[in-house]
Amino acid sequence: MADKEAAIRAVARRADHVYWVREWPDKPTWRDRLRRWMDPSQGWAHGDVQPAHFIVGPERTYLIDLALARGGRVPEGYDFPFRGCLVHYEAPEISRSVLDTGEAEPTQEADVYALGASLLISATGWRAVEYPDDAQLPVQREAVANGRRRPVKAPGELGKLIDAMLSHTPEDRPTIYEVGAALS
Repeated sequence: MADKEAAIRAVARRADHVYWVREWPDKPTWRDRLRRWMDPSQGWAHGDVQPAHFIVGPERTYLIDLALARGGRVPEGYDFPFRGCLVHYEAPEISRSVLDTGEAEPTQEADVYALGASLLISATGWRAVEYPDDAQLPVQREAVANGRRRPVKAPGELGKLIDAMLSHTPEDRPTIYEVGAALS
């Protein structure tokens, strides 16, 4: 449990800012409505999971920045094509689609990959995929799409979980529910 908590806190430390959340029990929050809206069982995907999009609170961790979220009906005037996210955390199938067509469709499986990449960089300081630091986006995406992944060197059960989350094949990744249970 201690290494899981340390890894989650390390994700937050990688962000530009760490926000500690205090809930106000006497005031209504939008959290429950948002949780229902973003419920994976409803088909939603975040589309941009990365360390900077987590707020670590005393009781729970929050995922923020829903700008690229997909899954429900978005009014035409507000919708736009998904052209990928920060490549360090982009799943291989997203990189391949963006390279081939210029667009992709975010998925829950890609979110799991991105969370695994976030945990890996937080636990080890290394990106999940090897490419030169100064590589242009197409070169980075090609490396991700072709699966030039570093070996996971995080300790114990956390390392096994991260390795599974970073599977090149989306169907081989654990579900977000399985990840949540493993991190609990």
